[in-house]
This record gives sequence, C-alpha cells and structure tokens, in this order.
Amino acid sequence: MTERKKHKEAAKAKGYMPDLESINRKAEDIRGKIKEQAEKTKDQTILKSAELSMAMVDFQKATFDSTLTVIGELQSHTDKIIDNMAAKSGWLPKEGKQLVHEWLKMAQAGRREYQRTVDKSFDLILDFFERMQKEHTVHTAHKAPAHKTNGKAAPKAKKKAAAKKKVALKKRVAA
Repeated sequence: MTERKKHKEAAKAKGYMPDLESINRKAEDIRGKIKEQAEKTKDQTILKSAELSMAMVDFQKATFDSTLTVIGELQSHTDKIIDNMAAKSGWLPKEGKQLVHEWLKMAQAGRREYQRTVDKSFDLILDFFERMQKEHTVHTAHKAPAHKTNGKAAPKAKKKAAAKKKVALKKRVAA
C-alpha cells in the first residue's frame, strides 16, 4: 500500500473524511436548493416581463389615443372647410353636395370604428398580461416552501387540528 492510501485510510478511520453517503446527502440538498431558486427566478422573470409588457402597451395606447385625438380634430376642421366649400359652390349640383356630405360622415364613422377596433385590441392584450401576472402571482404564493423532515413524521396533534378545522368548515358551509 502506498503512503497516500495509508493516510486516506487513517483519516477515514478517525472520521476526518466524509463518507460517500454524507456527500450524496449534501449534493441532494444543494440540488434541491438550486432547483427551488431556479423556480423562484423563473416566476419572478415572468412577472417582471408581464409588468414591463403592460407598461409598454399602456404607453402605446396613450400614444395612439393622443394621435387619434389630434387626427380627429384635424379631420373635423377639414370636414367643416370642405362642407362649407361644397355648400357655397354654385357649380356643384345638389346631389354632389349630398355626396360630399355623406363622404365626410363615412370618413368620421371609419375613424371611430378604427379607434374602437384598436382600443379593443389594446384591452385584449392588457387582459392577457394581467391574467398571466395573476396566474404567476397565485402560482408563486401557493408554492409551499420545501421543509426538511429528516425522515421524521409530522406531529399528530397538528394533523388532528387540521382535520377538525376541515370538519368545522364543512359544517358551516352546509348550514
């Protein structure tokens, strides 16, 4: 036997070197902690992504609303000018004046319909992000932390108290 092996054997006999079983237990504990942290990080990332996405959509919606408001004011002003010009023109027949008036009304209706459609789309995407945020908030809140049990059973008193609470709750609901 080499001198190095002799030192290992002596250290193992004195309890200086951990045995393979204790190393495996520590490795399992570390794996469990890493997995738990990865799940927390994943949920936090999803929540942050949803939050940032909602802020971005809110900004886009505000920008769209402002732009469409300005376009609507411009359209109203232009409509008045065109309507007045059509009304004052002597060369345009009555049917032509009605045609211009109807055309202006259709353009306004088209703008309003476009605004409703885009607003509905913004609402749908915001609802999606809110649902995603709620699901992951609930998902993170309901995750039970991993407790070390070391192979011991939970005290019976706690189990009995929980069972009594369930029975009492069922009685209240039934009444």
